[in-house]
This record gives sequence, C-alpha cells and structure tokens, in this order.
Amino acid sequence: MLVVAGLVLTVVLTNNFFQHVVAGQESGCSISSYVDCDRVSESRFAAVAGVPISSVALAGYGAMGVLLALPLLRPFRRLATVNLDVATALSGLSAVVALALLVIAAAVIKALCLYCAALQLVTFALFAVLLWRRARAGAAAGGGRQARGPGTAFGSAALALAAGGIVAAGATLGLETSAIGLAGRAASSAPGTLGATSLYLSRTTQQFSLADSPGVGPADAPIQVVVYGDYNCIHCRNFDPEALQLAEDFPGDVRVVFKFFPLDATCNPYMGREQISSSCVAAAAAFAAHQQDRFLDFHLLLYEHFQNHAPARVLANAEEAGIDDVEAFLTDLQSEDTARHIRRDIDEAVQAGVQATPTVFVNGRRLETNRLTPGTTRYSALVRDIRALLRAAL
Repeated sequence: MLVVAGLVLTVVLTNNFFQHVVAGQESGCSISSYVDCDRVSESRFAAVAGVPISSVALAGYGAMGVLLALPLLRPFRRLATVNLDVATALSGLSAVVALALLVIAAAVIKALCLYCAALQLVTFALFAVLLWRRARAGAAAGGGRQARGPGTAFGSAALALAAGGIVAAGATLGLETSAIGLAGRAASSAPGTLGATSLYLSRTTQQFSLADSPGVGPADAPIQVVVYGDYNCIHCRNFDPEALQLAEDFPGDVRVVFKFFPLDATCNPYMGREQISSSCVAAAAAFAAHQQDRFLDFHLLLYEHFQNHAPARVLANAEEAGIDDVEAFLTDLQSEDTARHIRRDIDEAVQAGVQATPTVFVNGRRLETNRLTPGTTRYSALVRDIRALLRAAL
C-alpha cells in the first residue's frame, strides 16, 4: 500500500509541476505564503536538467514496486530475499534524498508543499517497513534456497530500475504534453497570438530609469522586473515578498527593481485632491533607507507595520532596519533629491499606463493581469513571462 501511495503522490506532484511551470495554473495546495506547492515547483530544486525530481521519485517507486511484486509470482519466488535487500537499499537512498529535500524546503525555499511532505512521510514509512521485513526475512531464510550474490542483486536492480524508468518516462511525457496543450489553448485565447512566448513578446516595451532604484539581484541580469507599488496597498503587501523570491528562483537571470507609485495626492499630482494618505511619506522613507543601503529590510518593515507610517514608527523602522546614521536618514527623507526620484517614478509610471498597484513590467513589457486564466496567480503568470523570455534566448 505504501508503494501504491508513493506512486500516486509522485504522479500528482509531476502533474502539478507541469501544470504550474508550463501552463501557469495554480495548484490546489497553494494555501498561504508558506504552505505553497507552487513556490516549491518554481524553485531551482524542483527539477534537474528539466526533469522534475518527482519523475525520478516515480521511477524509484516503480522499481520498488517491481522488486516487491515479482516474488509473488511462482517463477520468481527464489528472488524474494535479494529483491527485498535491493528494495530496502533503494528505499534508504530515497529516504536520504527526501530528508535533504525537506531541509531545503524549510531552510532555503522557505515554503511547505503538502504533497511533497506526504510523499516524504510515505518514503520514511516505507524504509522503516522494509528494514523490519528484511530483519525478519534474514532471520527466517538462513542460507538455503534463496538466490544470493552480487550478480543476482545487480540483475534484479537493473531490471526493476529499467521497468520503473520506462513507466516514469511514459507518465512524465504524457503529463508534460497535456500541460503544453493547456498552455497553448490559454495563449491562443488571446487574439493574434501564436503561443505564450509570442504573446509576451508582442507587448509594447516601456523604458524605465533603473540605475538608482532599489532592487535585488545582479544589476546586469538579462531580465529586469520592475514592480510599481504603494506601501498602503494590501495587494502590494501580499505580492512583494513573492517578487523578492524571483531573484532566488532565477539566480543570475533576474533583477527585481522596486519603483514608487504612491496613490497619494501629497506627492502624486495625478491623484484626486481627496486622495490623501501616508503613502508619499512611506515612499520617501524607503528611498532614504536605500540611500543608507538598508532598503530591503526597511521595505519589509513597512509592510510588517502595514499602514502605520507615523513619525515614531518610521524612526523605529529605521533603527530596526540597522540604519546607524538616523540624522542622515531624516535628511534624505526630506531632501529634494528624494522628492525628485519619486516624482520621476510617478511620471514614468503614468507614461507606461500605470493606474493601480502593484503593476509589474518584465523587461519593459507589462504583466497583463486582466488576461490571467482561471487558477493563475499574478506570481505564476510572472514566472511564465520570465520563462518565455528565457525560451526566446535573449
């Protein structure tokens, strides 16, 4: 039963990987910012050379199923002990890998995939059961009629792995083909497009001044993601931590740049006079923190203390973010250079058609959130656009 459960879970995980990464669909276990299978699927640990880790696990479970099922047939009963030994060794290796992936998910990706966790529990349980069965079989079998020796073990392992590999390859190919078909249907639903990459590359390109804007990722990254936000915007608060993850998920390829579009008439002349808030103060404080090389910590603190930008809170954020020269920070907060930078961001945003936050551009092309298919999030669509650029071989 544990082998069957493992097979089912590996198929589900492989399907989720392709449905999300290729077709941009949101899986059913993306429940919160931490319990999120899709974040795990998007990480660099989810696949090796384009092959999902779950497909490798599927091959392993297929092999273990063959090893444990063959001795149930009369002609192969003599292989019961050696097959159990090989299955136990394979299960032990799987348990080590499962433990490593569990640590990576918790410490590096910082996200929990419920399906992955279920598969890891099944893997640990199967290894424990096989160890117990091997101990009992070793005590009962003696040395008599069971097939033994390295040659027999190698033959059993090779046969089982070949069978498991064939099953995994067939299932993986079928699931990937299905996801590609879904992505094609979604892309073709937009008039005048030939596919996801063509849809993305057909969008109008905008130019932004990025040199002195805060961001994460290498400055010379081939993909520049520009995020326009407002520190009083609940959608920005939910999205910005995901945007930061892009630089980790695409190391060396992506830089995420944060630009200001406060929906506040205090500094934004495109807002109505009645639209007054603390957004301009928050934006100025964030840029002042950038001048002190503490933008990212301050940026996250502004969202942690959401919609609280009173002077005392801003000063507390500065201290908590590690800004040593508070006097310089306060000077920068009120300086003409800071006001000029925010006004430049606003003017560029308006020229690019920004009317709300967050609004995202990938290499100058706007992320069209009004065209998202059902089940697709802003973040998964953003990842899809980045992959479209990578496929286009910049």
